[in-house]
Order: sequence, then C-alpha cells, then structure tokens
Amino acid sequence: MILPAAATLAPYVPHARPEPVPIASGADAPAARSLPWRRILTLALALVEFYVVDTAVTTWAPTYLHHTFASPASLVAVATLPYIVCSLLSRSCGDWPTARLGPAALVAPLSYSVPARLARDAHPEADAASVQAGSDAINARLNQFNYAGALLGAVLTGTGALGDTSLRYGFAVPMVLVPGLVGLSRAFRPA
Repeated sequence: MILPAAATLAPYVPHARPEPVPIASGADAPAARSLPWRRILTLALALVEFYVVDTAVTTWAPTYLHHTFASPASLVAVATLPYIVCSLLSRSCGDWPTARLGPAALVAPLSYSVPARLARDAHPEADAASVQAGSDAINARLNQFNYAGALLGAVLTGTGALGDTSLRYGFAVPMVLVPGLVGLSRAFRPA
C-alpha cells in the first residue's frame, strides 16, 4: 500500500529542478557525441555474455543440483554460496587485482571503469566535464546490456528451449559463453 501511495503523491511533492544544460554543437560538442562505438559495442557484448553466465549460476544452480544430481536440500540451499562469496570479494577488493592484472583479466563488473578511459582517449583535448559526459553516456548505454544479459541468462538456461529439455543442456549456454568472454577481453585493454 505504501508504494502505490508514494507513486500517487510523488508528483505533488515540491522539489528543486536543475537548470537544463545547453548542448553544444559542431566543434564545441561534448565528448559524448563522438565515441568509439565499435569498442563500446564489444564491451556491451562482453557484458551480455557475463550476465548470462552470472544469472545462470545464481538463478539455476540450486535447481540444477537438486534435480540433476538429487542433492540433499541442505546442500541445495548453499549451492550459490561459493560463487556469491567470490563475487563479493572481487567487487569489494577489485582495485588491487585490476591495477596489477588490468581490467582485461577481470572483465565485468569492472567494465564500468573502462568508459572513462574510452571517453578520455577519444578526446584527449576535451575538458574534464566533457570527458565525464562521455563516460556517463557510455555507462548509461552499457548498463542496458547487463539487464539484457540477466534476462537472457534466466531464459536461455532454465526456461528456454534448451533448459526445458534438461538443465544439463541449459548450462551448455554459459559453458559456451565463458570462452567467448576471454576473446572479448581485448576490448578492456587500453587502445
């Protein structure tokens, strides 16, 4: 009841609106307008693949263990625990390995650090605000692909044509995509 009420009343709550920022054109256009879209699309494909695998593991691993291997309920409950712990560690302690190994070795979710470098490399003469605008534009576009990957991972693995037959076949999808991520990791290296 709280959410519908808040949604209904939200338009009537007074709030400050920021002044619109004029967008420059021609030679003064911000770095967001001319970016290396081929590299951005490669990053997007890597994100889709990563999140297909991620969602397959976090969504279907317990069901896979229970139905395919007849695992006891006590093990099924912790089926994704090792993956989630590794994910937590990589996200909270990722700066050191990224500095040492580079983002190409770690891919997503560190891919969100790449857009700033892409925007800066695309326009080395641009001011900090234009580079930030370019980075924001790239991140906004890339973020859509993680959602697409998450949806595809859930569908292709467990409820799609492959998963309906058996989760063994459904988990073939992530197994095929993981080597593809290795090939796409070149897009995360500096140009």
